[in-house]
Amino acid sequence: MHSAMPGAKQQENLWDQCVLTGFFCAFGIVLRGVDASIMGGTEMNTIMINNKQKSSYAEGLISTLVNIVLFIGKLIAGITTGSIALIADAWHTLSDTFTSLIVIGGAWISSKPKDKGHPFGHGRVELIASIIMGTMLGFVSFNFFKDALTSLKNRISVRYSLFAIIVMCASVVIKELLAQYSFHLGKKHKLATLIADGWHHRSDAIASVIVVIGMGVNKYFWWIDAVLGIAVALLITYAAYTIIKSAADPLMGENADEGLQTQIKTLVREKYPEVSDLHHFHVHKYGDHVELTVHARVDGSMNMEHAHDLISKIENDLRITMSLEPTIHLEPIKVNKEQL
Repeated sequence: MHSAMPGAKQQENLWDQCVLTGFFCAFGIVLRGVDASIMGGTEMNTIMINNKQKSSYAEGLISTLVNIVLFIGKLIAGITTGSIALIADAWHTLSDTFTSLIVIGGAWISSKPKDKGHPFGHGRVELIASIIMGTMLGFVSFNFFKDALTSLKNRISVRYSLFAIIVMCASVVIKELLAQYSFHLGKKHKLATLIADGWHHRSDAIASVIVVIGMGVNKYFWWIDAVLGIAVALLITYAAYTIIKSAADPLMGENADEGLQTQIKTLVREKYPEVSDLHHFHVHKYGDHVELTVHARVDGSMNMEHAHDLISKIENDLRITMSLEPTIHLEPIKVNKEQL
């Protein structure tokens, strides 16, 4: 007679089904909880924060909670299958949680008003946070590269369970959706931290794709997982470089782009013909707060009070139409009336 107890294979399948059900139930609870607290909760709605802050808080909180759920699912899959790649990918996912917390912290600090020690506000905290996240992404890529070389050297091959395959496939979809969400909000509100966090999500999605591909063809090409891991490590390194460079440039100071200069020159030329030339443009960005300095040439014989009033009008006009804080340096020159 055959025993009524299920065999080892049946027990494994039953375990996979139980864990998988619990994993997706937890994921659904997380999303419902986040939706209630952010989108419809009265507590968040009572806090007077602007749309950029709301977007940063929402992205950071959703990313944090989803990453924790994915971390638990990947860690269980890695432990039950003995897969070093899955366990490493689980910790990679958890590292995204810390970057999401940086997004929340950066949004909170950058929203603080200017004070005596920071007369231009705290907007550059977002750039500093982006550099931190880019650096962390660089460390992630280094670990990917190192682990891939180790796998290649040791000819590591793993047998994956159904639960592990489903979790990794779900991770690819979920993390890419989070990446698109972060990119959308980052581009919409011009927040470098959200774009950087989006690259973290995408790197995790790519890492999961590598594991999934390795699951499918590992029995035919034992080295495929390691080779793809090296390729993705290089891709993540490039993403880290892009994030750091885009944040470092404004911190070091940069020239006003040609489009902005042309827009300002056109406005002044059409409304204030007394100004013969604008040059020496400098832009300093502090988050939403933008400082512009520019030199303006006017007729040297112009009355001092009239010249001051003219410059004040131009500054007010630029302040209203361009949403920046201009400081215009007056340069008197000798010109003929035909040149004005």
